[in-house]
Amino acid sequence: MTNASGGGLDPFDLSVLKGSRTLAIVGGVVFLVIGVVLLAWPKESFKALAVIIGIGFVIGGIAHVLDALVTHRAGSYWGLLLARGALDVIVGLFAIVYPDITVALVAIFVGADLIVGGVIQIVVSRRASTEVELRSRFLWRGILWIVGGLVIIALPSASITLFAWIVGFFFVLSGLMMLVVGFQLGKAERQLT
Repeated sequence: MTNASGGGLDPFDLSVLKGSRTLAIVGGVVFLVIGVVLLAWPKESFKALAVIIGIGFVIGGIAHVLDALVTHRAGSYWGLLLARGALDVIVGLFAIVYPDITVALVAIFVGADLIVGGVIQIVVSRRASTEVELRSRFLWRGILWIVGGLVIIALPSASITLFAWIVGFFFVLSGLMMLVVGFQLGKAERQLT
């Protein structure tokens, strides 16, 4: 991780750190806004809910794909991140193109996506260096996502309001966690440069 002269990060690691920080902050803000909208107006039509969720997943998926392409190198988890991003884009586009589908079907797609994302977070937490302070946050975020996915799949026939609250709560928590990670990556970058 250090450069050949023994001090600081090499330019590639520093660019990855900066890119990840930016994506975490932007993703956190997007997730937070979507969560607040879902919590504030849960009784709006399901069509609008599906489109809002779809837009969130497409934006998040594109961010994951870009992050995977930026961090692409041997031994990293870029392939998992790329797969997650592609799944997010597919789920998002499906929700946007077919907004009239039932709550149960959207719940299954969203729940499955959260479970896959949670598994990836846990894998990242296990592969991260033990010195990395963020390791436990990846683990807890992964657990939160898996539990959220299982709850959503277990309640596919729940009302639109309950579904919106569950998804909105997930988006708010995830957005806040992403913002914390983004700001901590910025702090780490400042300390290392």
